[in-house]
Amino acid sequence: MGRSGIFFAETLAEKEAVYRFRYAIYVTEMGRYATAADHERKMFFEPEDATARIAYALQDDDVVATSCLSWGGDAPFSRDQIELYMLEPFLAEVPMEAMAIADHAMVKPDLRDGKLFNELNRVVMDFVNNKRIQLIFAACEPHLLSGYVARGMRTYSSKNINSPEDGFLIPVVYVVEDVE
Repeated sequence: MGRSGIFFAETLAEKEAVYRFRYAIYVTEMGRYATAADHERKMFFEPEDATARIAYALQDDDVVATSCLSWGGDAPFSRDQIELYMLEPFLAEVPMEAMAIADHAMVKPDLRDGKLFNELNRVVMDFVNNKRIQLIFAACEPHLLSGYVARGMRTYSSKNINSPEDGFLIPVVYVVEDVE
């Protein structure tokens, strides 16, 4: 029996295993990122992954879920991130180290109805709470919006994301210490 649990990717081998899992979900299953993915190695990664915190779940040495957190305390947000998530107004008011972007959250298809996503999210939220991050930006597909809202996220933009690579997504934000 192999290794199981939830971890943060530290080594190149761990990150590449996550990138292969992303490729399987985004490119193979969903038909996205056709021009951005590394088809030769069957991996999907972005420049922001170099400084992101990548959480992942293993079951018997296989990656079965992942989530990526770009924290403003690790590195400035990229121009692409600022534009995609429409961060300019927030950056004018909130210190970058109090903000993060959560993206590339995914679970293996046969485990999507289970508790794995919540377990992965708990590990990420431990990091968020330890760093006193106040705003977490994300984007979700329309059919997932009610689930994100049920977890405390809210929409914040008058326009949505719509691109050939990303698809149609709704920007959401989680205000970490908002008691309402």
